[in-house]
This record gives sequence, structure tokens and C-alpha cells, in this order.
Amino acid sequence: MGGTNNVYPTKLSSGSRKLQDASCPGTPYLWKIIENESGEHVGFGIGTMHLPAELVLTDDAYESILHAVEDSCDVYGEINLQDPAVGIELEQCMTPLSQGAATVADIPDEEIRSAYEAKLLEIATMVAGTYPQGDETLVDMFYQALLPLPLFLAQQFITFSNTPEYEPYLVQTLIGMPVEAFDESLLSLGRVAGGVEEVSTQCAILEDLYLTPEDLDPQALIIGLNTSLTEQINMYKCGDLEGFNAAQEAAVEAEFNNDPEFKQSLLDDRNEQMAAAMADILKIADQKTMFAFGFLHWMYGEKSLNILLQDYGYSLEHLPTYGPDDNENLSNEICGVNWSMESGTFESTETSVSTDATDSSEGSASTSSENPEATPVSDNSEETPNAAEPESDNSEEVPDNSSALCSPVILSILCILLGLMSL
Repeated sequence: MGGTNNVYPTKLSSGSRKLQDASCPGTPYLWKIIENESGEHVGFGIGTMHLPAELVLTDDAYESILHAVEDSCDVYGEINLQDPAVGIELEQCMTPLSQGAATVADIPDEEIRSAYEAKLLEIATMVAGTYPQGDETLVDMFYQALLPLPLFLAQQFITFSNTPEYEPYLVQTLIGMPVEAFDESLLSLGRVAGGVEEVSTQCAILEDLYLTPEDLDPQALIIGLNTSLTEQINMYKCGDLEGFNAAQEAAVEAEFNNDPEFKQSLLDDRNEQMAAAMADILKIADQKTMFAFGFLHWMYGEKSLNILLQDYGYSLEHLPTYGPDDNENLSNEICGVNWSMESGTFESTETSVSTDATDSSEGSASTSSENPEATPVSDNSEETPNAAEPESDNSEEVPDNSSALCSPVILSILCILLGLMSL
């Protein structure tokens, strides 16, 4: 990465707009996928931001997306975060990356290093303060757990702490309660769920993002201290498709202008693989299929999915809204699944059904849908699931030092970061 350590776009627009403004309709980044030859509506595309749904979507936008889910059977993400094997493989690829990665202690400039230490102490104090017994001992426990993290991850915690809207989720993460991103919420409703990428593809991206001591650049480190997601969240929630796309394109050009090879591997190469996988899936799907990928995959550049899918005979049509009169509300029977209250999963009614886009032996495209909080989205049910509010009731338990930042917590934040918010 040549010293670039600020993962999130920092130059989004000259000012935030309120949802009440005419230019902020608060609608979803939702597309109808149409087979060009027949004109048939065969699926949906959703441009996501890899943060909790209730944080980045209006109620109307989320309702439209749920109606699209009800009109779909399978739901595919970039990778299938509902598959335990994917989590294991992600964790395995992270372990060697941490070896040799820069930490706060490796920052050569004393003033900048002290600023990072102060930020991490501020985070530790905030989290400890959610406990009745949040004394200096508990503050120090969290602080000592944050300090040795790879600098790449420490910077993400700092970015989240600079985003007031995200504070409850940051606390939730640091006390060991994984945060469910928008993409994961959609995958949990898939009948069934799957992924179009190999885990190894995203691990290769992480390899470029992890900083070594030789990568550290003073100016980039200063930017990393002050990055916030507030404006990006506001712009996404605004629902202005053209405006958000233009801002994101400008941000990508600014961030990765000096590293065109990484930008190609991050977007163009992956988009070509995604488009091919989508076409393979759509060819054999009996019902509509939903694809939920980071926003920029759909719209950015000459190799956006919007353009590449044309080569496979499909086109996208933006849907500012999608209501109950627009969808068929496909039953679980039509989708070939049953909802198991015992296991909390959608289970296939066929013994050998597979909609994997990649070889399941690689662990990246399992079609299981496992989430104890989820409920069936159709089967003629009158209730639709809502994104869960973050919970942070810490009144009874205090984590010990060894588990404050245990691997499942780091894994949960990694799953949010893999798509770089809208990639």
C-alpha cells in the first residue's frame, strides 16, 4: 500500500444534507436485475455500506429492501459471513498478517505516537465507563488490550470512536458482542445464503492493507487520527444515487491514485469475478436471486457490475422504492426451504441442493443461513424482521483481560472492514 493507511474515503462532499431536503429522498440503493433477451425480472442488486442497517438506512429504505428479500429466494454476499467455515478461514488468514504488522509502539514520531496512545486510552475509558465498576483497573485492562493491536485495526477503532453515531456499536464490539453489518442482516434472511468470492480473495486484500513499520508515513498517520464516518453515513442514508456515486468515485481516486495496481485488485479484478459468478447463478436460478455487495462494485468505473453484466445479457434498473404490491412474497415452499425454530436456520427441503458460486471445499460459499435472531421473511407471515438495536448492558459482567479483544470480536470488526464500507 506504500504507506497509505486511511482505508475510508475522507473527501466525500463539501457539506452534509438533511434527509428532509428534496435532494435527499432517503431511498435504497436497490436495482432490479433484468434478463435482456426476455425482459424478465430475475433478481435484485443492493449496494451496501458495511455498517449496521439501522445506522445507514431510513425506515422506508429498509422496508423496500425487505420487500425485495421477500421476492427473492437465495441471497448472495461477497462472501458468506453466515457460514462458520468462512469465519474460521478468515481468522486463519489474519493470524500470519499480524506477525510483523506495525503497532502504535512502532510509530517513530513521538508526538504522533502519543496522540495515538491518547486516542486508545480515550476509547478504553469510554468502554470501561459503561460498567458500574469502571475504575482505573478496568480502563487499563482495555487499554492494554488495544495497544498491541496491528496499527491497521487500531486505526479502525479510532475511526469508529470519531463517529458519534457508531459509539454504541464500538462499545458492543469491545465487550465481546459482535456487531451485525447490513450485509450480514441480509444474508441471514437468504433462503439460502451464499457468497460469490473466495475467502482467499479478500485475504489478499487484507495483506495489502496491513501496515509494516516500513510503511508508516507521518501525514497518513495524522489523517488516521482524525478520520470519521459521519459524513459518509449521512450521504449514504440520504439516498441520492448520483450524488453518492460521484462522491465515492472522487474519494477512491483521491485515496488510491498513487496505487493503481491495488485499486485494480480491489475493484476491477473482483468485479469481473463477481459478474461471472452472478451470471452463472442467474442462469440456473428458478426464482429471483438477491446480490448484496458494497455500493462501489455496482457503479464505479469502466468495470462496474452495471457495465460488466451487460456482457452476460443482464441490465440494472434502479428501484427508488419497492413495495408489497410489487413483490410476489415468495413462500418458503417455493424457495425449497423450511424455517427451523430449533436451529434458527432455513433448512433446504432437498438433500442435495447447492447454490454455491464457488467450490464449497474452499469454505467461502456455503449456503447455510444461520442466525438465531432471524425469522422467516415470507411463508405468508405478517411480520417482517427489523434490524436489532445494539445491546450494551454491562451491569453484571466484567470481561477478563484475556478475552476483552478475543478473536471473535476482531473477526466481527474485520467482517465490517473487508468491504471498506462501500467497496
